[in-house]
Amino acid sequence: MKSFSSSDNLNNNFVNGLFFDAENVLWICTAKGGINKIVKKEVEFDAYRHNNKLPASLAPYPVNAIFEDSNRQLWIGTVEGGLNKRIDDSDRFIHYQNNPAISSSLPRDAVSVIIEENGTLWIGSWGDGVCSMKLSEEGHFVRLDDIVEEGICDCPFVSDLVFDARLNVLWIAARSGVYVYELTERRFSSILYRNKPIETSSSLLLDHSGRLWIGSENGLYCM
Repeated sequence: MKSFSSSDNLNNNFVNGLFFDAENVLWICTAKGGINKIVKKEVEFDAYRHNNKLPASLAPYPVNAIFEDSNRQLWIGTVEGGLNKRIDDSDRFIHYQNNPAISSSLPRDAVSVIIEENGTLWIGSWGDGVCSMKLSEEGHFVRLDDIVEEGICDCPFVSDLVFDARLNVLWIAARSGVYVYELTERRFSSILYRNKPIETSSSLLLDHSGRLWIGSENGLYCM
């Protein structure tokens, strides 16, 4: 086992997340150093962080999530800095943030998780639940609350998202429990264990058999 820290040119030791892109580049989310990437087998770090002199640099906030979409565009979720999109293969970013005057803006600037399903990004936030954005309508966000037709969408603090193509459902892990959104029926419901919600759920994994694994502060669940 090896360890890497600021002494190895990692620009911050508080690592929030990891992601491999299509070219097998490892991206590293940090709390105070923006994002890093490892591009060679010999570990060398390239860093992307906020620069006050460059408005198009990465937002000056901790990074919670990173994701590469089907068009190989890199998306970065920050704490209070909104959703950032990397412009091609550069150190410049487009910033999407909440604007109270625009209903289709990003609902919350604290982005916790990003995934894609069939050309649509699903974005979890820390404080305003889940929203979606079609890649063909970039910058136009739709809150899950606004499209649910059955059930009460009450999961403001989202930890993780997983899409199940077999069932055409979105699984949601949140502080208040685990939820499922059925896309066809537009139905939202809570998943219970022994008639109680699975609170403080933090991570989801869909295995090759279609089973959903749920990590929480109270243990591991499988369904």
